[in-house]
Amino acid sequence: MVTILTLSIGHDFCKALQDCLQSKRLYAGRHGYTYTEGGETYWDRNRPIPWSKVPFVLSELSKLPDGALLWLSDADVLITNPALSIEEHILPYFPATKDMLMTVDSCGHLNSGNMFMRNSLWLRDFWRRVGEQTDLLYHIWWENAAIIKLLEQNPMDLKHVEITSDHTRFNSYLQGLPGKKLWCPSDFLVHFAGVYDLERIQTLVGVIRLGKIPRLSLKDTRKISYISINEL
Repeated sequence: MVTILTLSIGHDFCKALQDCLQSKRLYAGRHGYTYTEGGETYWDRNRPIPWSKVPFVLSELSKLPDGALLWLSDADVLITNPALSIEEHILPYFPATKDMLMTVDSCGHLNSGNMFMRNSLWLRDFWRRVGEQTDLLYHIWWENAAIIKLLEQNPMDLKHVEITSDHTRFNSYLQGLPGKKLWCPSDFLVHFAGVYDLERIQTLVGVIRLGKIPRLSLKDTRKISYISINEL
C-alpha cells in the first residue's frame, strides 16, 4: 500500500491549487493508493507554514507499520501522466536498503518537494531532528534546508538516502540550468517549484492541459515561453 501525503493549509491556497490537489486524488484512486491531505490540524503557527510538514509527516508515520511506503508531495504538483504507477515507475529506483529517495533537481539542488520514504525508526527520528533545526526557521528553503543540513553533517543519515539526478522521473520543473532536462507531457508530474504566484500556477496548469509546453526563466519565473514537441 502506498500513502500519498500533501500539506495544504489555507482556504485560498487550497482553492488556487485545487487542480493540482485533485490530480493527486484521482491518481491515488486510479491506483488504489491512500491520499492524505494535511490541513490546519498540523499548522504550527510559530513557524512559516512549510515547517508544518514535520508534524504532519510524523503523525502519519506513527499510524503506519515499518516498511510502509509513502510519497510526500508538495501542493504545487500536478500529475501529468497518471498511467505511471509507483510500483513500476519509482520502486525500481528506490533500493530496499534505503529509507528515503530524493532528487537533485534541474537547478542543481537537493529538493524535498517530491520524495519517497519507507517508514522506519530512523525515518521517524530523522523527521524529528528536521523539526529541531530552529536556526533555519526563516531560511528560504524551510524544512528542505534542514534536510540538506542533516544529510551534509551526518554521514550515517546519508547512508539511509538514495539520491538521484534523474529528476524528471518524479520532480520535473519548467525551469533549470542550461542543458538540464525539463518537464515534457509524458513525464509523471510537473512541480511548479519557485513559482510563488498562485494565479501564475493556475495559468500554467491551464496551458499544460491545453497541450502546450511552457518554459520559465530561471532568473524570473514570471516570464513564460513555449516550445513545440519537436524541440524536446
